Amino acid sequence: MIMNPAIGDIIRDGVLFDVKNWGSEPPDVNQLPEAIEQLFDIFEQRQIDYLLVGGIALLSYVDGRNTQDIDFILNRADLKAIHEIAVSEEN
Repeated sequence: MIMNPAIGDIIRDGVLFDVKNWGSEPPDVNQLPEAIEQLFDIFEQRQIDYLLVGGIALLSYVDGRNTQDIDFILNRADLKAIHEIAVSEEN
């Protein structure tokens, strides 16, 4: 799958430029774009259907929004096929 690299860049910038994340040391966000691209590749390789929702999906229609996460809707059974990630919240 050819992913729009802007998604990874948006997440990276959202984390980097959020004042709440500024401590004595800035967060290491350089690997986020590549990690996000790998996640989309996993979805494609394992033929996992998903729906992109939330702030990232909104960016298709509205410029200038920033977000620090990616929200998906997918089949609960497909979560077992994605052992590379840990699910921190389901709602």
